[in-house]
Amino acid sequence: MGAVNVNRALFDIPRCPRSNFLGPLCVVNSNILHIQSFPLKQLITAMKMKQDLMKCISSSMLTHSLFITTVTSLVVLASTLIIADPLQLRSAKKVQGESEEPTAREHAHAKSIKEVQKTWRLFIVPESGMATCSLNHDSLKSALESKFEISLKESRLVLSPEPDQYCATISLRGVRSPFTSHYSFELYINTAEDQKTLVKYGDHDHGGSPHDLLRYTVTPDEDFLHMTTLYDGTIGKENVVDLIVVPGLSSHPYGSFKSPQDATENWLRDYLPQKLPDIRIMVYGYNSALLGGKGKETIQHYATGLLDAIRLYRKDTKAPCIEQHRSERPIIFVAHSLGGLVVKQALVDAKDSNTGKDQKLLMSCYGLLFFGVPNRGLRHEELKAISGNSPIGQLVYDLVVDDDTEVKPYLRTLGQNFRKVFENKRLDIAAFYEGKTSPTVMRDEGNSGKWTRSGKNKLMVTQDSAIMVDGCRVTENIVPLAADHSNMVKFSTEHDSLYRPVQQKISDMVEEAPGVIKALFNSINGV
Repeated sequence: MGAVNVNRALFDIPRCPRSNFLGPLCVVNSNILHIQSFPLKQLITAMKMKQDLMKCISSSMLTHSLFITTVTSLVVLASTLIIADPLQLRSAKKVQGESEEPTAREHAHAKSIKEVQKTWRLFIVPESGMATCSLNHDSLKSALESKFEISLKESRLVLSPEPDQYCATISLRGVRSPFTSHYSFELYINTAEDQKTLVKYGDHDHGGSPHDLLRYTVTPDEDFLHMTTLYDGTIGKENVVDLIVVPGLSSHPYGSFKSPQDATENWLRDYLPQKLPDIRIMVYGYNSALLGGKGKETIQHYATGLLDAIRLYRKDTKAPCIEQHRSERPIIFVAHSLGGLVVKQALVDAKDSNTGKDQKLLMSCYGLLFFGVPNRGLRHEELKAISGNSPIGQLVYDLVVDDDTEVKPYLRTLGQNFRKVFENKRLDIAAFYEGKTSPTVMRDEGNSGKWTRSGKNKLMVTQDSAIMVDGCRVTENIVPLAADHSNMVKFSTEHDSLYRPVQQKISDMVEEAPGVIKALFNSINGV
């Protein structure tokens, strides 16, 4: 919008019941009236003005009075309500005899609107419970568009059922997020196949008849903590596999794996299912922020949370939307950096618990794909200065080594215990190691005092540390990736040269796992 001056005012034309469009927001700037709206029947562009306060005159549909707010209101509302695309307002300048060619600033602003890219997680709970599998991608998308009067045509939405709710991830493009308040909201969703007939329900229009409308409570968030189902193609199928993903230190559970080229794409959610449709992909999120942590931050703590989440999401159920015998489904873990240590600790804890459910979990475990996991330590001494005496300080101390430091006691013990877990069972392991250095973090000595990635470059996790999964023996299947520590799990497209070997390793495991795990359970059960 640019700087606000005293010549600006805000006009709000209410919704016109006869036109079925959202009344526009009109912004007076000098002698030009900018009108930004999202019409369904026509687009109001711009009109000339001669006074600082004037009337907006449009088609006969606009018969409502105008509401004039103060400049203060403009400042407050502009940041959340107004999305002005300068490229749509060129006609206003033409009225004044100015050039129609967009300026560099207008191009940049328009581009920023088109490139608004953010991914949200939505937990969707039906009022009637999960008695039926009535919710689908199209009906959810249509209901969201109707409620918030936005277009999700360019956005990505993936919906998956869970035992007592649905989980959706929606990657927004070109629209301001309607979920920024993080508040739960009610959503009436049409479950009928024919969505052409409009009925009035509350304050919104929905397709279908009143009997086809189901009420859902939707809770949005952007942190992705605990377990998130990114994709589930296992319903009603046999020989399926669970892929459980665990991100690294101070990493976002979803953002860590998104495309650097298109932030609405994530290779786990958007690329893998194209080749492997009969899998379920879940990512586990845990708070391992280096700054601002308030809880008990240890690998043991994270592992306990992961193990509890796995038990919950693999629990056998009678819900019609979920495959019933999930506890014997093969598991393949995908872990980056610290996430690999969390996985190893969780499996050690499952072994020590000696319960039937956890023993079944261990039997179901088929393979590990570890990306830059610091099995013998992490070469990043600067992390000690960042964490200091924070709750995560001890964890960092247990991880960080230098060229002359021996493996820390915790990592040595974890490796030994992990080796015992699978001493009588073969585990398919692929260890990926980084081939490029990463910039280390350092404090800005200027006025900001912030930590930035401007330090010297180094390998965060050496090849030896990455490929010795049990701490002392070299893993048979090792794969170099020409990427630094962070980008080794980020792939631009499904054709990315770095992605192809990763996809192939996962495909091989997914193909072999069902037969191997089924045979193992049959032998135990005497079948």
